[in-house]
Amino acid sequence: MAKIHRFEERRIFPHFCVRLGHSAKADKTVERLKNEHLEDEGSAAELRDALRFAARHGVADNPEMLGFMLRGYFGAVRRHVAFERDHVIALLAPPG
Repeated sequence: MAKIHRFEERRIFPHFCVRLGHSAKADKTVERLKNEHLEDEGSAAELRDALRFAARHGVADNPEMLGFMLRGYFGAVRRHVAFERDHVIALLAPPG
């Protein structure tokens, strides 16, 4: 996950900013997406640890919390990817 985030930040986001003329709006959007990357990576690490515990012990430490973590993580990632697809990638796609 971190590798794809760094790829987006180094390769895709700069093109997005150029396309929007390095506007304050573009900069603010990129900053928000970068912050979401950090949040998603942190959530993924917590989820990894909880799943690893469940795998090693045959049971989740707190099944309800694990379910909540999974729903929250996947919901956040779905929204993030949808935004990037609908706004960032759509702007960079060739016309036609």
